[in-house]
Amino acid sequence: MMDNLPLVSIITVNFNGNEITDLFLKSISEITYKNIEVFVVDNNSTISPDILKQKFPTINLIKSF
Repeated sequence: MMDNLPLVSIITVNFNGNEITDLFLKSISEITYKNIEVFVVDNNSTISPDILKQKFPTINLIKSF
Protein backbone atom coordinates (compact mmCIF):
# COMPACT_ATOMS: atom_id res chain seq x y z
CA MET A 1 0.00 0.00 0.00
CA MET A 2 1.47 3.37 -1.04
CA ASP A 3 0.20 5.21 2.04
CA ASN A 4 2.70 3.33 4.16
CA LEU A 5 5.65 4.05 1.89
CA PRO A 6 7.66 7.26 2.30
CA LEU A 7 7.35 9.74 -0.54
CA VAL A 8 10.57 10.04 -2.54
CA SER A 9 11.17 13.23 -4.53
CA ILE A 10 13.40 13.07 -7.60
CA ILE A 11 14.67 16.39 -8.92
CA THR A 12 16.56 16.91 -12.16
CA VAL A 13 17.75 20.04 -13.95
CA ASN A 14 17.26 20.57 -17.66
CA PHE A 15 18.93 23.09 -19.96
CA ASN A 16 18.44 22.43 -23.67
CA GLY A 17 18.73 18.73 -22.94
CA ASN A 18 15.25 17.47 -23.71
CA GLU A 19 16.60 14.29 -25.31
CA ILE A 20 18.71 13.37 -22.30
CA THR A 21 15.99 14.36 -19.85
CA ASP A 22 13.51 12.28 -21.86
CA LEU A 23 15.77 9.22 -21.50
CA PHE A 24 16.15 9.92 -17.78
CA LEU A 25 12.37 10.17 -17.29
CA LYS A 26 11.84 6.93 -19.23
CA SER A 27 14.30 5.16 -16.93
CA ILE A 28 12.55 6.56 -13.85
CA SER A 29 9.24 5.21 -15.12
CA GLU A 30 10.70 1.71 -14.76
CA ILE A 31 11.30 2.10 -11.02
CA THR A 32 9.21 -0.42 -9.12
CA TYR A 33 8.88 1.86 -6.09
CA LYS A 34 5.77 3.85 -6.92
CA ASN A 35 5.46 6.50 -4.23
CA ILE A 36 7.59 9.05 -6.05
CA GLU A 37 7.22 12.55 -7.36
CA VAL A 38 9.42 13.91 -10.12
CA PHE A 39 10.43 17.53 -10.59
CA VAL A 40 12.10 18.80 -13.75
CA VAL A 41 13.57 22.26 -13.26
CA ASP A 42 14.19 23.91 -16.61
CA ASN A 43 16.83 26.65 -16.59
CA ASN A 44 15.37 28.85 -19.34
CA SER A 45 16.06 26.50 -22.23
CA THR A 46 15.72 27.80 -25.75
CA ILE A 47 14.17 24.43 -26.58
CA SER A 48 10.72 24.30 -24.99
CA PRO A 49 10.51 21.82 -22.11
CA ASP A 50 6.72 21.63 -22.53
CA ILE A 51 7.13 18.56 -24.72
CA LEU A 52 8.49 16.74 -21.66
CA LYS A 53 5.33 17.58 -19.73
CA GLN A 54 3.21 16.36 -22.66
CA LYS A 55 5.09 13.04 -22.79
CA PHE A 56 5.28 12.63 -19.02
CA PRO A 57 2.16 14.32 -17.61
CA THR A 58 2.85 13.24 -14.04
CA ILE A 59 6.07 15.26 -13.74
CA ASN A 60 6.17 18.62 -12.03
CA LEU A 61 7.73 21.02 -14.53
CA ILE A 62 9.24 24.16 -13.06
CA LYS A 63 10.41 26.79 -15.53
CA SER A 64 13.16 29.04 -14.24
CA PHE A 65 13.58 32.32 -16.10
